[in-house]
Amino acid sequence: MSSPVVVGVDEAGRGAVIGPMVVAAVRCDAGDLPAGVDDSKRLTAMTRRHLGVRLATAASIGVAYTRIEPAMIDEPRSTLTGVTVSAAQRVLRRLLQPGDHVLLDAADVDAARFGRRVARDLGVPDVVIDAQHRADAEVPQVAAASIAAKVLRDAAVASIDARWARVGGVGSGYPSDPVARAFIKHQLAAGGPLPDVVRTSWSTVAQLQAELDQQTLS
Repeated sequence: MSSPVVVGVDEAGRGAVIGPMVVAAVRCDAGDLPAGVDDSKRLTAMTRRHLGVRLATAASIGVAYTRIEPAMIDEPRSTLTGVTVSAAQRVLRRLLQPGDHVLLDAADVDAARFGRRVARDLGVPDVVIDAQHRADAEVPQVAAASIAAKVLRDAAVASIDARWARVGGVGSGYPSDPVARAFIKHQLAAGGPLPDVVRTSWSTVAQLQAELDQQTLS
């Protein structure tokens, strides 16, 4: 009996305050992956883009992805983990075949719980689903999914950055990035609703508003 085909799933941009989260899945045998596939965080942007093209164009590799925009993440009835679970299910339904083995990079402190949530109502028979932390550093197909997700997230953020270049851009979109923080603070100071590229429910936004309020009182 042949070994099951592995489907790796990972995300990029989950913790960002600006721009989408991207969830990707890659289905293949490990031997079909291009040389150099590794956890996307260990690779340069140029290497990620090169590998992303090879993953997308290889006939023996299946790739699926979905973008989760800030409005969906900000939805009051949503949780970030719940949104991630739903996104993982969407990409898996496009690729899975009976008998596959799914490996998820767990987006929950309880990896087993995350795996159970993704497996629930998936609707594909005879599939084994496992989740573990740091799977992108240990499982080649999950590493490939991390590359696919990161390449698409980077492209989306580059487009957003170019759109707002006149006010200094948005940088990486992460809360620790001074450029991203300056962008949000500038928009808050201008009044009116924040641009739809910002996750307004993030605590970063409230913190920056508090800083502005304090400066006004000083």
